Amino acid sequence: MPRCPHCRGKDIEWRQVEGRGHLASFTRVLHPFDKSRAHRLPYVVALVQFDGAPGVTLVTNLVGDGIGTLSIGQAVEAVFRTNTAGTTVVEFRTI
Repeated sequence: MPRCPHCRGKDIEWRQVEGRGHLASFTRVLHPFDKSRAHRLPYVVALVQFDGAPGVTLVTNLVGDGIGTLSIGQAVEAVFRTNTAGTTVVEFRTI
């Protein structure tokens, strides 16, 4: 995003954060929005807030065995995979 969502300032930069956080919100997707995602149903889209970076929230997918029993505030950690285009993707799993 080109501006800070809090102060609207332009002086922003990337910073490294720890890969652990907690669920702020989530939804289970049961119907595909496009055909390319149909093979992944159902999947979970979540808002993750980082423990070491107050105010930072990331929209991401949740993966792994724990997605059937989720709750707000539940601890999660980052996992990385390479997609079919060769790009590294960050997702999260419950811990």
